[in-house]
Amino acid sequence: MDSSASAGQPHTSLDRWLAGKGFRANPFERWNAEHDQDLPNYFVDIGGFDEFLRLTVPCVIFAQRGCGKTAQRQMLAAQCRPLKRDSPWLAIAYTYSGFERALDSAGGEIQQIRPVHHVSTLCYLGLTALAYEVSSDSKIQSALASPGVASRLAAYVARFAPHLADAPATGLSSALDGLSSPELLQGFAMLVKDAGLEACVVLVDGVDEFPPTANDPTQTMALLAPLLGTLSLIECPGLILRFLLPQALESALRACGWFRADRLYISHISWKDSNLLLGLVRQRLIHFSRRQPPYEDLAQLCKDELAQVINGEITDLAGGSPRAALILADMLLQGHCQQPNPPELIALATWGEVKAKWLARRDDFVAEENYATALDKRRRVARFADYAVLCVEDEKHIVRLGEYDITSEIPPQDYRVLACLYRHQDMVCTKDLLVEEAWPQAEKQGVADQAIAASIARLRRVFRKYSQDAEYIQTIRGRGYRLHPDGLKDDLGLYS
Repeated sequence: MDSSASAGQPHTSLDRWLAGKGFRANPFERWNAEHDQDLPNYFVDIGGFDEFLRLTVPCVIFAQRGCGKTAQRQMLAAQCRPLKRDSPWLAIAYTYSGFERALDSAGGEIQQIRPVHHVSTLCYLGLTALAYEVSSDSKIQSALASPGVASRLAAYVARFAPHLADAPATGLSSALDGLSSPELLQGFAMLVKDAGLEACVVLVDGVDEFPPTANDPTQTMALLAPLLGTLSLIECPGLILRFLLPQALESALRACGWFRADRLYISHISWKDSNLLLGLVRQRLIHFSRRQPPYEDLAQLCKDELAQVINGEITDLAGGSPRAALILADMLLQGHCQQPNPPELIALATWGEVKAKWLARRDDFVAEENYATALDKRRRVARFADYAVLCVEDEKHIVRLGEYDITSEIPPQDYRVLACLYRHQDMVCTKDLLVEEAWPQAEKQGVADQAIAASIARLRRVFRKYSQDAEYIQTIRGRGYRLHPDGLKDDLGLYS
């Protein structure tokens, strides 16, 4: 088949049905905001986001799992550098990889984590983000090269981020000897100010999905206490800390003497039924619609008898969880398109089958397991045939997915990332390894996590065009990325 003629064409029953209805893609396939580049187009502000953005005091926002903590974090980051180039704020995400770095520096024992371990990690993340700004903003580069500032910056780089230095430095970090953890953090915040920025926004998120702390309140508290419980750190001038935490942790935190609720702005994410349907579902339908006027209601995709009940029943089953609403809507579309030739509109019987599957598994979701991931895995196992073999011919710079040559759809930077993953397909590729092999020498300094995530997201979008249900690139929390083994098997079932 001529790949040039087929590029961009729908490849699954669901793709074809959606295309026929006037959609660019499945509006509900993305349940997790972590790497969703389109999130700003359909983010739903359920109230208070603007205020939360403007506050300069340390903040804690609580939410049930799947109710939008990561979406809030991503949208806050979108208002800061490096994503918003004219922003006076620099954002750093303190998530899985950061937690792992802090844990490693404490000898792998969460109970041994102290303020200095958090400070060292924040300085590492912050200096890496600042280096990216230096490489892309001449004003910041000049400001940090000025007398008095350059020497302090060099000392911080030598102590906390030596990989950013042009050459190994000896003795530079001694200028920081004897400083306390709060003083070290204040010194970094001063570098941000010296760069001409107003503040560094620290976004702490993911403690409920970080393996050493997930579903373990005792371990979670041990991780958080040295940072959240140290006022001189969370109230450091020039730093704005935002903690996005699981709702289940609130009562335990309030019972701790070190949790200073009187010095924190505390808020909650709580979804109303109208937010789910008039906000979440409606915004996604509008964004992914090609037709004018766009779709705005799931009922528009359903036969009359289902159209009358679909919105109310999805609302009831979701129970205030946006992730649950997205999963249910996705299951509805997937269920409809399991038929060989799906009719134009979805029938009530299809929704009945979806409800039965959901109710059989709802206990897993209520127990705050990652239902989305579990369902996704079950789907991929059931549809193994959807995995076409991925082949990267590095010497020729050719990428094939099954019978398709998709080389032209992958930009050079993304190709280098894919080639690194393919080259090391028997292991997890850390972010450091990806930077080392996928970025040109002149660009290595200051490659932000966001740049890697953006490249991975673009690759996933290309693969999704040809095999919607297959996850060719897996995110290994706290470690990095790897290619899914099922996408590398040849016709004999052996790894290529």
